[in-house]
Amino acid sequence: MFPTRFVSKKTGKPGYAPACANKFVRGVCDLPRIKCGECPNQAFQAVDDRAILNHLKGHHVMGVYPLLGDETCWFLAADFDKASWQDDVAALVGTCRGTGVPVSVERSRSGNGAHAWFFFAQPAAANIARRMGCYLITETMSRRYEMGMDSYDRLFPNQDTMPRGGFGNLIALPLQHDSRKDGNTLFLDDAFEPHADQWTYLASIRPMPPGAVEALAQEGTRRGQVIDVRVADPGDDESDTPWMLAPSGRTRRLAIAGDTPREARGVISQRFFLEKGELPSALLNAIKRIASFQNPEFYKKQRMRLSTAMTPRVITCAEDFAKHVALPRGCGRR
Repeated sequence: MFPTRFVSKKTGKPGYAPACANKFVRGVCDLPRIKCGECPNQAFQAVDDRAILNHLKGHHVMGVYPLLGDETCWFLAADFDKASWQDDVAALVGTCRGTGVPVSVERSRSGNGAHAWFFFAQPAAANIARRMGCYLITETMSRRYEMGMDSYDRLFPNQDTMPRGGFGNLIALPLQHDSRKDGNTLFLDDAFEPHADQWTYLASIRPMPPGAVEALAQEGTRRGQVIDVRVADPGDDESDTPWMLAPSGRTRRLAIAGDTPREARGVISQRFFLEKGELPSALLNAIKRIASFQNPEFYKKQRMRLSTAMTPRVITCAEDFAKHVALPRGCGRR
């Protein structure tokens, strides 16, 4: 099965729904009152050559549900859609090359963002693939502190487990005809220009073997670099990985590479404003993480197999300004 894009006649807003022979048929389809996954009149269309050709020719916009029924996935994708998307993507690509991870960058449908794709030779467990992605993002944040914590919520599949009555989050497929004409949904080179021959580029990609995906996930866990922020309640016995907590319940302290100035200036007002000055990116990233914690509501919903689409995995109370990083007063007592 696969989803396709539609535009609501009532609101004019776009959305996606599974391609179904009964979609929007009066008296048969009860969207949005009844979810497609719970509908008794399902007539889902299968992925075949015609469906893909229609996407390439512009007859529809086709998406994909990355999470399979056995909670594995053929790929992991990271979505970047902020104004700084090029800098964020470039930093992630640098991290991937430093760790030997092949990554493919595609300009998104809007043209104002990108998807970073990691393709696998065989399906990998979604929780392991996501751990690998979180590790790469955490490593990238140490090199580029400006990258937001919400990057952890921009991974596809977005879930480790299949939600009840659903299919997991979807992502639109590249190379859609109408978007392609505008230079979007194309795979890009290091200069963020489309590869001259998209098919030749795709044929050159070497998918990652599952063992490599798992090895990276384990390395990130061993180093404490998978979502390197504290849990909301260190004493919570429902923590996903209680064995990874330090005896104090705090995250591991990591050495900060690079030279640091002897002094740093700050102002205590309604918040604590730290002057960035010559502080290295890794240190600024670590400072921002002091005011961040894993959202217990996210993990509660995940355990109950509820949708986590609108629930952030990480809550951060730090704010980034041009010359300062702001933290809530009292963070330094940790």
